[in-house]
Amino acid sequence: MRHQTVAEASHCYGSNFVYHNSRRIATEIAVHYGYATEGVHSSPLLVRVYNRTNNEMKTIPFTDVLALIPVRPAKLHSTRFGQVIVSDAVYISTNIYACITAVLVAIDTVKGT
Repeated sequence: MRHQTVAEASHCYGSNFVYHNSRRIATEIAVHYGYATEGVHSSPLLVRVYNRTNNEMKTIPFTDVLALIPVRPAKLHSTRFGQVIVSDAVYISTNIYACITAVLVAIDTVKGT
């Protein structure tokens, strides 16, 4: 039962994060991976992740998560808690990971034309 509660919370957080930050997410991804040179806000975009090492939720800069994801990310399967394992210490909402990969695919498609 605990995993269902955690999965629901992760899904809600991820959906809200993407909904409220979608344009900024796309801009930060484009800048981080070198597809754009401007557009970064003065304040960092922060995202909540689960830190498996410390067994706690933690807020970190979104670019710290991007640093762990290659430009051609593998299709990672979510845990039963609704998260994708990005590193030993960072688990992120499946919805946020899906947004990141969708933006990278879109950029690659546009770049390839």
